[in-house]
Parts: sequence; C-alpha cells; structure tokens
Amino acid sequence: MTIEKQSAYKKGDLVQHKIFGMGRVQKAVKAGKDYKLTINFGGNVRDILSSFVEKL
Repeated sequence: MTIEKQSAYKKGDLVQHKIFGMGRVQKAVKAGKDYKLTINFGGNVRDILSSFVEKL
C-alpha cells in the first residue's frame, strides 16, 4: 500500500486546517512542490499553502 503524496488540488475540494478548520478551495495555483490555495473557511477567505492543509 502506498500513501498518495500531495495530490493535485482543485476548486471545490474540501480541506482541513488545524487552526481554521474545514474549508473549501476556491482557487489552486501550483507553487513549486506545493499549491497556493485560496480557501473559504465559512466566509473567512485565506491564501494558504497546501502543505498546511489536509485534503478531506
């Protein structure tokens, strides 16, 4: 069994952040090995690198 490494993120994905909780990706831009994600956490929109969130 292999663990999937940082699969692609796309608009509409649900993610979990340890401080902001659950949010929905509004925009995903490739940034090196990461993705720069624009995430809406229940009306609170933030730009966060994908390494700081977990895909649900």
